[in-house]
Amino acid sequence: MTSNLPNLWAALRLMFSRMESAIGPFIAKHEVARIRAYLAPLIAMARKIVLLEALDLLQGAEILTAGRKVKAPAKRASKRLPSIRLWPKPKQGGPRVRQLGPPLLVRDIWREQAHTAAALHLKKVRFLRATPANRLAARIMALKRLMDHPTAAIRRLARKLRDKRKLAVALGAKPLPRTRLYDAPEYSAAGALGFNCGVAFAFPNTS
Repeated sequence: MTSNLPNLWAALRLMFSRMESAIGPFIAKHEVARIRAYLAPLIAMARKIVLLEALDLLQGAEILTAGRKVKAPAKRASKRLPSIRLWPKPKQGGPRVRQLGPPLLVRDIWREQAHTAAALHLKKVRFLRATPANRLAARIMALKRLMDHPTAAIRRLARKLRDKRKLAVALGAKPLPRTRLYDAPEYSAAGALGFNCGVAFAFPNTS
């Protein structure tokens, strides 16, 4: 698997350059859908490559927790840079069941008030969100940073997979978006390798 990774990274960077040439330096409002069509396959492929790198790291002799230096608490940045999410968010509980009629218990009244306050806050925050074009530009920059400096993301995902081996199957089985914008064979190869290596890692004793 290691021998394929440089080719996958090279193909991803070449595809990224093709996207940059196609969309230009600015993102107009009416071009958001077209640019998303260019960007979605690249992000999906980048996630597969990071998954393969993380699995390769876990199969090596390096122990991720060994030799980690304890750093002094650094000052928090004023604004967190956008990044590519490597695994899905955990689901927050089950479905909410609303009771019929007004709440009678104190805890139910407080719960309803908290839900109402959260809904009002969300409604206000929506007006402060960046425009779709700005959010899209942030994702493009996040992908570029990931391609330029992937080591931290690889090690972060490797630590996650070490604790949750079956997550490798979920990440590897997620299909790549269908696209006619890229014809590189490495695109489909990354998807196939991600699935096969994810299953082999999660179920090492199966034939």
